Amino acid sequence: MNKRNKPMENKQSPAEHLKNVTDLATKFSNVFKFDAWGKIAGENHDIGKGLNEWQAWLRRVNDVEDSFSKYYADHVNHAIHGAKRGI
Repeated sequence: MNKRNKPMENKQSPAEHLKNVTDLATKFSNVFKFDAWGKIAGENHDIGKGLNEWQAWLRRVNDVEDSFSKYYADHVNHAIHGAKRGI
């Protein structure tokens, strides 16, 4: 179980999540004939989750103390990093 008491087997793997988001972003942006841009946005939307600060926040909300703890400052906006990469 995770902190929110949801069975872990019901969770998507990171690869599944990335594929699902990319597929949805491509589908949604196709309405505007920008499906290629939607694909890029979907593929890059979680880039910020690789930051030490994000990893520290993620561990903190799940009550994990480890070497990433020193990077914790506050909740990190991970989404902006993928958006910046797309510009």
